[in-house]
Amino acid sequence: MEEGLLGVSWSLTIDTEGGRDLSIAPNLVLVLALGLALGLALALGLAPSPCKKKFIKKKSERKRVQVRFRRKEKKIEKKNLMSLGIVVPYCSNEEDLIDEVLESLQKISSNIVIVCMTHLFNGEEDEKGLLKVESLVKPGIKAKVIPWKEMHGAPQNFWIKEMRLYGFQALDPCEWVLFVDSDEVLRDGPKFLSWFDTIKETKDTSYKLSCYWYFLSRQRRSKVIEDSIVLVTRESLTFGSFRLSNSERENLAASSPVQVRNCKDLDGGVMFDHYSWVRPHQVLCKKVSTWGHREDRNWLVLLDKAFKEDILTTVDFVHGNEYDIVPL
Repeated sequence: MEEGLLGVSWSLTIDTEGGRDLSIAPNLVLVLALGLALGLALALGLAPSPCKKKFIKKKSERKRVQVRFRRKEKKIEKKNLMSLGIVVPYCSNEEDLIDEVLESLQKISSNIVIVCMTHLFNGEEDEKGLLKVESLVKPGIKAKVIPWKEMHGAPQNFWIKEMRLYGFQALDPCEWVLFVDSDEVLRDGPKFLSWFDTIKETKDTSYKLSCYWYFLSRQRRSKVIEDSIVLVTRESLTFGSFRLSNSERENLAASSPVQVRNCKDLDGGVMFDHYSWVRPHQVLCKKVSTWGHREDRNWLVLLDKAFKEDILTTVDFVHGNEYDIVPL
């Protein structure tokens, strides 16, 4: 008899064929019993095996790495959103497009300023524009309203340059400034940010971004790719960049020693769609009567002819570009 587990006396003897008794020590019996119990637990999945523990540990480590990587991606994206400011001049002539424009730009920046004037460029009050711009204000988008006054002898494009200057001054701190009009829609935000990440250390360079140009409808797309949108470092812009030239955005790009034109994303894609002439006949007539280029040509006659004869499937009267008909 042996004093065993829980104070119970017990013994175990096995009879062999040779007539000898083989006594098993109590401690060995206990080990065998525990081993049998553990084996049964492993078989039933009630206890993790060492291999499973190792797998769980590796899986947990992979998850932590993935979380850290996602946090790093978000940090980079947030940094890009804050390092880029955007100025968007606006008036009621662009009411049908401004929501789409801002929705596309919010994917690349949380520092957007919309600039609206109390009047259109011909001196007509723009109450409709003021009401609309007030409704557009939200986190990441703020509005700047500037008063209009008669400027005798000033160039036609004086006020659009003033709007960009006021918008630039109203931006939160940023390294780069993007000048977009309220009829220019960014095609792909993530692709823009990927491209932007590769150039944002080139502080001595300005960039003119590629855009498709459309006429009368979104199906008539110019074969000539333009580059009206300007990206430039904030520190390179001066008061003279906005006022000491008759050009509108070319002078902004010229504020840097190096200019790169017709920039496309990393996949070779065009960055923006420019819908300046895509709107109903009556709205276009209102636009050409009140914008900064109203005295350049007899726009109303040209528009009437275009809408009546509908002859512009292959060429337009603005730039003389040939057009492709593309699906909507």
